[in-house]
Amino acid sequence: FTMWNWLCTITIVEITSIIQAIAVVAVAYPAFKGLTSWRTHLLGKKKIELAEEALVLAYELEGLIEWSRHPASWGGEGEDRPNRENEEENIQRRNDSYYSRVSRLSEGDELFARLRKTKVMFRAYFGEEAQEALQTFTVVRNQISSAVSMLINHAGEHDYPVNLRQRHQEVIWDHSDGDNLDAFRQRIIDAVAEIERVCGPVLEKR
Repeated sequence: FTMWNWLCTITIVEITSIIQAIAVVAVAYPAFKGLTSWRTHLLGKKKIELAEEALVLAYELEGLIEWSRHPASWGGEGEDRPNRENEEENIQRRNDSYYSRVSRLSEGDELFARLRKTKVMFRAYFGEEAQEALQTFTVVRNQISSAVSMLINHAGEHDYPVNLRQRHQEVIWDHSDGDNLDAFRQRIIDAVAEIERVCGPVLEKR
């Protein structure tokens, strides 16, 4: 039973159906290929946009945290602190200086709101390890805020352990000395470097 015998047995209707099926495949394949190409392009574009947003956020937050930990404070800073009216003047000035770190960080509330949105998608596209680098900025901000609260809450307590007070101050003030960076500055620099490492190859493809 040869191919020729089989062809002789099929009807015109069957031949027409076969031709129509072949035609459908011929039309559908380029369309499917085009759809796949479009989807790949769309995903690539989204990944580039996400990499750009993450990198810009990293640079902006690095600057914000560096500013918030600058040891100097200026007149009027921290005076937005609640419940300061009944404090002794010297304690009030000291606590205002502590609180100025929180005030400076609050200038970046919009940046941290963008960070919260970006982290979820960033993890989906770049992985958990890359997302942890972005999370570093939130962790450091929370540690600064917590240290400020501890210093203010225990201000004027002479029996509060000196080593704990110093530890909190090391969190809120940058103790870097030239190329000898303190631990918090180094953590931020390392986080930025990791985000650059992850996003750089994607942005080079633009």
